[in-house]
Amino acid sequence: MAAADRFRFLTKTANRHMESSPSSHWARMTEAGNYAGLVFIYWIFRCLGRRVFRVVLFPVVAYFYIARREARRASREYLEHLYQSSPGVLSSPPGLMTSFRHFQQFGEAALDKAIAWSGKLPGGCIDIVDEPAYRTVFDDTRGRLIIGSHLGNLEFCRGFASQHREVLVNALVYDQHAINFNRVISRLNPKSRVKLLQVTELNIPTMLSLKQKIDNGEWVVITGDRIPVIGGVRRTVQAEFLGAPAPFPIGPYILASTLQCPVSLLFAYRQGGRLKANFEIFSDRIVLDRAQRDAQIRKWAQNFADRLAANCRAAPLQWFNFYPFWDPKID
Repeated sequence: MAAADRFRFLTKTANRHMESSPSSHWARMTEAGNYAGLVFIYWIFRCLGRRVFRVVLFPVVAYFYIARREARRASREYLEHLYQSSPGVLSSPPGLMTSFRHFQQFGEAALDKAIAWSGKLPGGCIDIVDEPAYRTVFDDTRGRLIIGSHLGNLEFCRGFASQHREVLVNALVYDQHAINFNRVISRLNPKSRVKLLQVTELNIPTMLSLKQKIDNGEWVVITGDRIPVIGGVRRTVQAEFLGAPAPFPIGPYILASTLQCPVSLLFAYRQGGRLKANFEIFSDRIVLDRAQRDAQIRKWAQNFADRLAANCRAAPLQWFNFYPFWDPKID
C-alpha cells in the first residue's frame, strides 16, 4: 500500500464513529487546578520547601476529596480492582483513608509535575528500572513514539530526557489550553525542549506533521489509558486490566503503524522517596494488516494494559484516572 493510501486508510479508521462520547468523559470534568496553579505551587515549594507545601496541600486535597464525588468513586473502584486482582499489593481492603491517600498522592504529583517542567530535577534523583532498555532508547538517534500513561508522573521523563540527550519531545494532549500551558513551561524553563501539541483527532495533516517530526529524530509522546475525546468508547478496544475488561484507545497503535518508528513505553513514579523511570521496549515497528487490523490492535492494547497493571502494582496509589474507567457511560 502506498504511503499516502496508508495515511488515508489509517486516519479514516482512527476517526470513524465520532458521533458519541461518554457522558462522564474525563475531558468534560473540570481539572483540579489550572496551569497558573502549577506555577503557584512550584513557588511555594521553592520558597518554603516540601514540608510546608504538604501542610498547604492537606486542606486543598480534603476539599476536593469531599467535593468531587465522581472522582472519589473512581478512586475506590480502581483500588478495589487492584485489591481483588493483586493480593498483597494493598495491605487491607481499600476504604476511605486509602482513597484519601490516593488523592494526596495526586496532589504531590502536581508539585512533581511543576518541578519536572522547570527542568530542576536534582541530579541522581531518578533510578532507572531497566538499564538495557534505557540505553536502547537514548542511544538510538531515530525518532520514537513513546506511549505513556497516567500512572505516576510522565513529566519526570520529559524533563529527564533533556538532561541526557538533546531530544525534542512532542507531547500530544487533548487540552484546549495547550498553547497557554506552553507559555507556562517557557516561564518555568526557558530552555525546555518539550512542546505540547493539542490533538483532538488523528487526521491526515496531523499524521503528516508527526511523521516529519519522527523523521527529524524527535520523540512523540501519547498516553494509552484515556478514552478519546472524539468518538469516545467507539474508538477503543476491550482489554483485561486488573481483573476486568476495560476500554483502551486504539489511537496509539494506529499512530505507531502510520509513523513506522520504534515504540517504547514510559512509566515514572515515586517509590520509597526515590523517582523510578521505567523505559520498556514495546516494538521496533507496529504493522497493522487491513484484514487483521482489529485483532492486532486488541493484541497491542492488551500488551499495554498488562504492562500498565504491572507498574500499578509497583506504585499502587499513583494511577490518576479519576473517572469511571471500567464502565464509562455513553450519551
